[in-house]
Amino acid sequence: MVIDTTSGRILHSAETDNDLKSRHPYKEWMERNVRHLTPFEDLPDDQVGFRALDNDLLGSYQKQFGYTFKELDVSVRVLGENGQEATGSMGDDTPFAALSSRGRGLFMTISASSAPR
Repeated sequence: MVIDTTSGRILHSAETDNDLKSRHPYKEWMERNVRHLTPFEDLPDDQVGFRALDNDLLGSYQKQFGYTFKELDVSVRVLGENGQEATGSMGDDTPFAALSSRGRGLFMTISASSAPR
């Protein structure tokens, strides 16, 4: 729910979604920028072990997107090793931004808001 204090309107989820969709070509952006991962078994031998980012750039991106050592170890490592997400928590238990000393990462906001209702 969004409260527009300028116009004095209360907008529900569908209205907010439609407003945003009408102002920005999200579907086009997704189609143009989506990346599909190749299963390990389908990689050519010369690409096994190859990565496009060096340690410094990878570390910079991890810092920018708020990845902690714990997230990398508990979530990302398990995803890479097993090909599935870790099942430590069955919901979004991130505290509200107003009640937390840490910022809420964009990836958490997207994954929590895109969950089925």
